Amino acid sequence: MSNTKIGFIGAGNMASAIISGAISSGYIISDQIYIYDINETSISRLSECGVNVSIRIRDLCGCCEIIFLCVKPQVYDTVLPELAEYIGDNTIVSIAAGKTIAYVKQHLNDSTPVIRVMPNTPLLIGKGVTSICSSKEVKDANFDMVTGLFSACGITIDIDENNFDIATAAGGSLPAFVYRFIGAAAAAAVDRGLSEIDARRMICSTIVGAAELAGRSDNAIDDMIAMVASPGGTTVAGLEALNAHAFDKSVYDAVLAAYNRSKEL
Repeated sequence: MSNTKIGFIGAGNMASAIISGAISSGYIISDQIYIYDINETSISRLSECGVNVSIRIRDLCGCCEIIFLCVKPQVYDTVLPELAEYIGDNTIVSIAAGKTIAYVKQHLNDSTPVIRVMPNTPLLIGKGVTSICSSKEVKDANFDMVTGLFSACGITIDIDENNFDIATAAGGSLPAFVYRFIGAAAAAAVDRGLSEIDARRMICSTIVGAAELAGRSDNAIDDMIAMVASPGGTTVAGLEALNAHAFDKSVYDAVLAAYNRSKEL
């Protein structure tokens, strides 16, 4: 276990998920973590984990080799100029959609080591998927440290930054699309007599099992559908209803819409 000090500017849900996952896995200890946030509630919640609280960004920069920017994308223009006053050779980790490595460097320093990541919300239960890339200045040890932090909360995928917009759509945004599917399927089940609790348990467990099976299998998706869909049976009737409402195109369009929005950001 490394003794690297890690700072978090912003102590909201994503920072909490990263920190709690890494600590509970034993990857780091709470004394390695420093947090800064203007929201006292966020600070109070995380400080209960035994992490250190910095009252100024300057203090955090002075003691942490790796600094996570866990603030909303629209706050970057406010936070980065202040951060630029105090950073030295700190490695900056950005988790904001649409904020490129070049953008962060432009507001800090062209020689600043920057790691860009895009996690998704299942990180909160240790089942996250995080895309990651870095600038050439990042030390291997720091890249491995950050990769390990996110791997403690799920899996990480090292990709080229040119693919980050589609990774944002297919990874970062996708849970919301899955939740819409769960909501609609549960509504139909409840409408025909299942309790809301039973419907959600059944549907969520089925999705988890189906997704895990698809992830482990080398079979084409169409072949896996055929394993479930007997000719003239209930599944075929449901698939025909999906086809009638252009289900595949709707999902395809949703992913591309998220991709295009990421490019705009």
